[in-house]
Amino acid sequence: MKLKQLVYSIPLAAIVIMAGTGCRKSQFNINQNPNDPTDSTVAYDVVLPAALEGSGQDISTLLAPVQRWIGYWSRSGTFAPNVIEETYQITTGFGNVVWNNAYDNNYDYSVVQKKANVAGAAFYEGIARIMKAHNFQALVDVYGNIPYTQALKGSTNPTPAYDKGIDIYKDLLREIDAGMALIKNAVIEEDNPNKDIWSNDILFGTGSINDSAAQKLKWYQFGNTLKLRLLIHAYAVPAINKATEIAIIDAEGSGYLASDALVQPGYAADKPMPFFATYKTTAAGTVPAASVLNAANHWGIEYYKGDGDPRVPRFYEAGTDGMVGVPYGIPPVAQYAKANVAGIGPGLYRTSN
Repeated sequence: MKLKQLVYSIPLAAIVIMAGTGCRKSQFNINQNPNDPTDSTVAYDVVLPAALEGSGQDISTLLAPVQRWIGYWSRSGTFAPNVIEETYQITTGFGNVVWNNAYDNNYDYSVVQKKANVAGAAFYEGIARIMKAHNFQALVDVYGNIPYTQALKGSTNPTPAYDKGIDIYKDLLREIDAGMALIKNAVIEEDNPNKDIWSNDILFGTGSINDSAAQKLKWYQFGNTLKLRLLIHAYAVPAINKATEIAIIDAEGSGYLASDALVQPGYAADKPMPFFATYKTTAAGTVPAASVLNAANHWGIEYYKGDGDPRVPRFYEAGTDGMVGVPYGIPPVAQYAKANVAGIGPGLYRTSN
């Protein structure tokens, strides 16, 4: 979590007054570390933008093994095989970074949710609920059964029980509803608990209190779109009534997102967005290792070509041998060296900001 650091200065006259009237020893404690926050010093409006930026980083950079398994990307012949990944002999330590980061990110949202609830900051609380649902859905999709009802309790419950993925999916639909309702009922003023939401919301905030209606609408549409994704992923699961859930979305009436949901804290050429810096060009102008590792997957590129999909040159960028993909799991051979084959395309990395 990134926290604001406040530095206080005390005029000399004030020091003289305190000395004359007496003071506590704690007031002269110079060993208090402003970078070691406690629960009492953490504010929901400070944690939210950091949590949103963390969500953007996680989605942008942590799912490469999934991209390769699904068939979008493949390891280029320039790199040696990842035996665990490519033989599917999965160990307990494989993929931990997705698990750890998602729970860490959701703990931040949990802090926002609880503190905003106490303060009466409904907009902040609503965002936290929706984003927690976003992350828990990704965790279920990657891992299956996960800790949910007992999760995020810190040291009070270090071994939370696992919940079934289907039960989590059902509850996430209602959590999104609850988050949307909180945002709808939120009163936004410059000096009330929802203050600065227009700038602290780096996903849909516009930077102006005058555009709060548009900001709210984006969150309704994001919630509905997230629910739709849950329903698509559970299309073959009879325990979730798709018709009923779609009727709830239709009755809400805001529809779905018609534009990208972009986390934007101020990315620029010298501070590039995480995906660009990980897979295209670093802030120092060098080619990152992940760009050399990941090439177009042969299956994926032929699938798109077979359908005559015009997005092929956007998903992939041709190498010296043209729009050639790498069969997943082959030994490292010169034929499939990164320079020869297609790589990640400009439709994905676009620009540094």
